Amino acid sequence: MDHQTPTSIQAVKLPLKVKLTYGAGSFAKTLLVYLTMVFMLYFYTDVIGISSGVAATIILIAKIWDIINDPMMGAIVDRTRSKEGKCRVWLKYFSVPAGVIVALCFMMPELTMTGKIIWVAVTYTLQGMASTALLIPLNTLMGRLSSDKQQRAHLNQIAGFYGTAAGWIVPAATLPMVSVFGGEDMQKGFLYVGILYGVLYALCHLVVFWGTEYLTEAGGESSVEKCSKRC
Repeated sequence: MDHQTPTSIQAVKLPLKVKLTYGAGSFAKTLLVYLTMVFMLYFYTDVIGISSGVAATIILIAKIWDIINDPMMGAIVDRTRSKEGKCRVWLKYFSVPAGVIVALCFMMPELTMTGKIIWVAVTYTLQGMASTALLIPLNTLMGRLSSDKQQRAHLNQIAGFYGTAAGWIVPAATLPMVSVFGGEDMQKGFLYVGILYGVLYALCHLVVFWGTEYLTEAGGESSVEKCSKRC
C-alpha cells in the first residue's frame, strides 16, 4: 500500500490593494458613529429646534429597531445569491442610497414642528437600516477574503488606522466646515456638510467593493483559490 504524506497548504497573501481598500469601510463606519453620536443630535436640538427629549426618544426607538434588524440582515446576507457574492452585492447597490440618506438626515425642509419630528424619525431610522445593510456585509466580507489569522490581523490593523483617522478628522473638522459653508446659517452649513459626508460615506463602501473585485463568492471558488490564480 502506498503511503501519502499530507501536505500543508500555505495561506495566500492578500494583495496590498485589497488590504488598503477594505480599510476604507472602517473610515465610513467611524465617520457615521461620530455623526450619529455627536453632531446629529446637536443638529436636531440646537439647530432645528426639536426638544432633546423628543430627539432622544426617536434615537432610542431607532436603536431598539437596530437590535432587531441586525440579525435579520445577517440572515438575509447568508441567503443572498448573486454573481457579486453574498457580501459585495450589498456594497455595490446600497452604498449610494445609504449616502443619500446620510445627507437627508442633515436636510430640513420648511415644515411645522410636527413635520420636523416626523422627518427626523423617518430619516434617522432609515439611516440606521441603510448602515446595517452595509455594515453586516462589510464585517462578513473579512472572513470571505481570507481564513488566515495573520491576513485577517493585517486587515484589522489597516482598518484600525482608517478608523483612527476618521476619529480625528470628523470631530475636528465638522463644525469648522459648517461655519465655512453656512456662515451664521448653521442649518445651511450642516446641509452642505451632510452632503459632503454622505458622498464620502458612499465612496468609502464603493472603494471596498472595487478593491475586493477579485473575490467571486457566487462561483463557489474560495478566496485562496481565486487569489492563487489572479494575485
